[in-house]
Amino acid sequence: MTREVKGAQRLVVANALASEAGLVPGQSLADARAIYPDLLTEPQNAVRDGLLLSALRRWADQFSPKVEVTPPDALILDVSGMAHLYRGEAAMMDAICDSLTDLHMTVRCALADTPMAARAWARFRPANHPYSAILPAGQAIAACDALPVEALETDATEALHLLGLRTIGALRGKPSAELARRFGLHLTDAIDRLIGRRPEPMRAETPTRPFATRMTLPDPIGLIDDVLSILERIATPLMARLEKDGLGALGFTLAVTCPDKGSQSLHVGFSRPMRETRALIRQMRPKIDTLNLPFGADRFRLEATGVQPIQTRQIHLGSEAVIEDAMERLVTIVGNRLGFDRIRRPAPSPSHRAELECNSEEIADNDTAHVWPAPRPYRPLQIFEPEYLHVLDEGRPPARFEWRRQAYRTRRVQGPERVAPQWWADHPGRLSDYYTVTTEEGPTLWLRRLPMAADQEWSVAGLYA
Repeated sequence: MTREVKGAQRLVVANALASEAGLVPGQSLADARAIYPDLLTEPQNAVRDGLLLSALRRWADQFSPKVEVTPPDALILDVSGMAHLYRGEAAMMDAICDSLTDLHMTVRCALADTPMAARAWARFRPANHPYSAILPAGQAIAACDALPVEALETDATEALHLLGLRTIGALRGKPSAELARRFGLHLTDAIDRLIGRRPEPMRAETPTRPFATRMTLPDPIGLIDDVLSILERIATPLMARLEKDGLGALGFTLAVTCPDKGSQSLHVGFSRPMRETRALIRQMRPKIDTLNLPFGADRFRLEATGVQPIQTRQIHLGSEAVIEDAMERLVTIVGNRLGFDRIRRPAPSPSHRAELECNSEEIADNDTAHVWPAPRPYRPLQIFEPEYLHVLDEGRPPARFEWRRQAYRTRRVQGPERVAPQWWADHPGRLSDYYTVTTEEGPTLWLRRLPMAADQEWSVAGLYA
């Protein structure tokens, strides 16, 4: 397996045959093929490896409640006080390794006083060392002295090799102040964490329970009605589980696996958390109709995404509740057809400038209701980018002017209202005076004047109803 490092392809993992041929991880791909011309490689898939580690983290919960994922290829288990459950540390290590072997994985395990020592001993343990995978208590420091400096996981490895410092024991014989001055504090910090001089707290994450159900059939099915029937059968227990925990989901993903085409994923979303089987089937039906199943499908998996607490409420109580439910259903239907990222709604903005008082946001960005401020007086129904007008008769505002090829005569004026720039913003705007002008021709316009401009230009910034 290869990965690009500093513009060059390098080996990340080498199997047993490659190792016997003299290939080691970290070696450039060009050097590896010079040693073994028939080498077959595959680019590393970081996303796939991350998902595998996440799955193994949930699997390791059977051995320890505290499991830390260490990318790209390690798990650290805190097994303090666990050995007696397996009648000894050796039996516990054998149980862990045997379980991973049953999953067809090649693993290297180690048990040590500190997390870093265990990680280093598992990766770089010498084959002929008297200690096995288990380092006796208090012996981690002496044992790790024989490990290469690569076990410290620092960027100073190449510089250390140039100076002839190739083992951790050689580094520990040097003054820490000298090492920190030449190679940085990260090197001495790694040594301190290795020998336990500095604690290394575990970043154990609480594994999340996936809300999913699945069904495997003995023979593939190819009819849309049969797929809908399967969906209903696996959705019913999933919705019951969500209801039991007081939860709802903003989305559902149906994975349909075909013997000939692999897995196909169908996803639907909702405007609010829900757990109704009928609503799911209603939104999923148009997507299922697009499935191409020439040889049928035999495996189905339904997973709830965006799970969050849901509060029960009375569905209908007056016209407002009916309108709200209808709007949520409309957003759900349009969002599944066009994409929820294409649906936007108005939202208030904490600004005193009229053109910035309202903006828009994606419907899925925030599910809480906005508190709109009290409306300001003399605000037009339509606010647009100011359009310059042609002054026919001078005045403040102009007695006669031309806008959009139409001449207007001022009849009544309200204002001015002065709006200052937002000095704290990247684009503060300009000092402006606004006038509400009712014209003889009928329209009521919102005129803007820039008092700080050289010609004190006038423009139309809004139109009243």
